[in-house]
Amino acid sequence: MKTDFYIFISFFIIALVSYLFSTTNLNLFANSYVPLNTTALRISTISSPSNYVLFKTPNNSTLNCSLAITQQQQQTGLMYQESLCPNCCMLFVFQNNDIHSFWMKNTLIPLDEVYLSQSFSVVEVYLNFLPCPLNSTNCPVYTPHSNSVYVMELNAGQANERGLIVGANLTLIK
Repeated sequence: MKTDFYIFISFFIIALVSYLFSTTNLNLFANSYVPLNTTALRISTISSPSNYVLFKTPNNSTLNCSLAITQQQQQTGLMYQESLCPNCCMLFVFQNNDIHSFWMKNTLIPLDEVYLSQSFSVVEVYLNFLPCPLNSTNCPVYTPHSNSVYVMELNAGQANERGLIVGANLTLIK
């Protein structure tokens, strides 16, 4: 009976240690340390009660961005939203600097897509993505040429109006 208890405790400790190591950003079996994406962590920490951030744009206007941090939030995005206020946008926060493709499935409004570096510098802009018909199975996928950590979706026409061109910088206010 004692042997069964010790086996159970041993498996429990192994499972607990495995879980703890799997939830950290350290890979103990690799030769190098992989740093955390501190900007993404900073955004999620700042926004935890309200789930939004404010940016100052190159033309000194302000954008109020809802955050899409979780996989579910990112998959849903602005689907089924009938309108978006002129100062509103959605900021997709990714854990890696990579190519992030988007489509307009079940999106009802035309959008501009602004791809941002970790320091909120504009690396690529796509203008006037048109909605894909509801429940369509043949929506085009838009793939940028540049890596990004963040992608901002805003009303079509707003990227140009706010000076969001390649090389421009956004300032995180809150």
